[in-house]
Amino acid sequence: MGLYVSPNLSSVICWVTFGLEFVVTVLRFIETSKQRFLSGTNIFILTALAASLAANIIGTWILHQILNSDKLLDLAYLEALDHIRELLKISFAIQYIFYIALYAIKGSFLCLYYPLFRSMALSSRVVFWVGTAYVGACWVTTVFLQTFWCNPPNQE
Repeated sequence: MGLYVSPNLSSVICWVTFGLEFVVTVLRFIETSKQRFLSGTNIFILTALAASLAANIIGTWILHQILNSDKLLDLAYLEALDHIRELLKISFAIQYIFYIALYAIKGSFLCLYYPLFRSMALSSRVVFWVGTAYVGACWVTTVFLQTFWCNPPNQE
């Protein structure tokens, strides 16, 4: 039997980790404020932070909808199924937001390392660009698989 984490504790963990993410991001911007421009790394970090915030807000809302499911008992069976189906669609969409955050972090690392590879030998730059293409291909593949992973059931 696996480890059980209560839904409320799960929500607290998500928001605490987001708070830590926010603090680290603010500290990074304070440290890099001397540059006076928004680099590619910073743009990717802000994208990841915004996507993480959106996922936490939507995820918390869905969690509270499910925890307050006493309302579902008052609904007719088909209305309750429709409500649950809508919540599942929203939770499916959260996964796209998660992948945006995940690959934005990878993009920020690539932007961070780009200046290092720019001054190296051609073979090192080729390795960097192959790695960058691989990360981009993985993102496209992930979004493609997320979208077309399963077919909806026939509604006859």
